[in-house]
Amino acid sequence: MGVFTYNNYAANIPEELFTTRGHRFVKKINQGVHTVAYSNKILVNNQNYYSFSNGDYIIGIGTYLYKHKFGYEALQDIFIDFQEDSYSFPEKIYGHYAFIIAKVSQRKVYILNDRAGTFRLYYTLSEGKVCVSSSMLAVIQSLTTPKFDQIRLAAFLCTELGRELSFVKGVEILNPNQVI
Repeated sequence: MGVFTYNNYAANIPEELFTTRGHRFVKKINQGVHTVAYSNKILVNNQNYYSFSNGDYIIGIGTYLYKHKFGYEALQDIFIDFQEDSYSFPEKIYGHYAFIIAKVSQRKVYILNDRAGTFRLYYTLSEGKVCVSSSMLAVIQSLTTPKFDQIRLAAFLCTELGRELSFVKGVEILNPNQVI
């Protein structure tokens, strides 16, 4: 599975977050205050990044099909067809996936995941700072003082309830079919 981390406050995202999970080729994009680090799937060298001449780009992880296309061609069409006000848009994409859609020319970034929430996307929002990642460790590392939420952790460990909740205070999980 591919991975990504996005934030709007740090110029550097440590590669170790990905290389310790087996990802060998970590790529980075740094455009002003927006920083992204991403990597392809471990065993498959797939195309999960597409950029336009104006600096806009899309990064996709997972396996997805859109308009009978996949990979590089699907990324391009997904970016072109995506509308900010269309939160039902992910329903038109088949598969399990997560995307970063960056419209740099408009200073907007969108992050979305599939209908089932197959890819867990973790995020934290604090004082205008945003960090979103497919790695909980990356989001935890962005916190000043990470702390366990003891009630959520106990619910998860004892009953498996709360799978849709993070057990770290300040870290949330993006809901299935959600766009932020």
